[in-house]
Amino acid sequence: MASKWSEAVERYCQEFDIPIEHLSEILRDSKVNPMIRGKGFEYSARDYLSSLLNADEWEVSKPRMNAQANIHDVDILVTNKSHKVDFSIECKLSKKGSFKVSKSGDASASVKCMRSRTLGVKQVQSRAPQLGISSDQLSVHNDNYWDDEFQIVLSSLGNAFYQTDPKSGEYVFSPNASELSMIQTVLNSKESNIQTNAYNYFFVARAQDLTPLRRGTQCARQKCKNKSKCRFIPNYPEVSFVSKTGHIKAPWLPASQLENLLLKILSE
Repeated sequence: MASKWSEAVERYCQEFDIPIEHLSEILRDSKVNPMIRGKGFEYSARDYLSSLLNADEWEVSKPRMNAQANIHDVDILVTNKSHKVDFSIECKLSKKGSFKVSKSGDASASVKCMRSRTLGVKQVQSRAPQLGISSDQLSVHNDNYWDDEFQIVLSSLGNAFYQTDPKSGEYVFSPNASELSMIQTVLNSKESNIQTNAYNYFFVARAQDLTPLRRGTQCARQKCKNKSKCRFIPNYPEVSFVSKTGHIKAPWLPASQLENLLLKILSE
């Protein structure tokens, strides 16, 4: 007897006229695969947070939303039951092939944190007054997130080790020797299934802590007129790791510390 999920897949293919015998090829297509994996990551993250947070105190959900121009599409909603406060968590994969080990031995990767749909002219004109900034300033950042559209960014390390195979065009997990050694340090594991463990290494940061304003850095956008006080999250915020210990550097934290971070926000 077919399982429920396989029945659901078959029903889906019939409903949308997708040849099920070619489904694997369709999902592996280089234009389809990133979107599928990004959406799949949201569900993996939800399941992880559901197991991490005490169900008596926290509710983890994945709202079904149809994002509008001025309404952010919430990936995961975490609710503190005692205080009846919601936290919006944005799930973003690390950037493909971004894991690097420096000569000093420290390592870094990037998190792909940008809008899937850029703001158009009308959306910019409508949203800019709500943010208290000029339309020109928002136009410069029309693919960036403002720092209070969600409270937390959650990512995973796995995607940073993927490369595009030049022959097949498919994405393959292929860390080199120095990257493999460092990821084993980060994961504190010598196990063979590094790929799965890397995907299960979740880390989080408070959204506002990723902005130039909070980092004490300069906005990289050439036309930004508020570079040192910019409240937009860069497209590819960096996450770094200490060479000897593999510990993640601030403002990022292991996702196991998410509850403490949420409680800290609650106390402010």
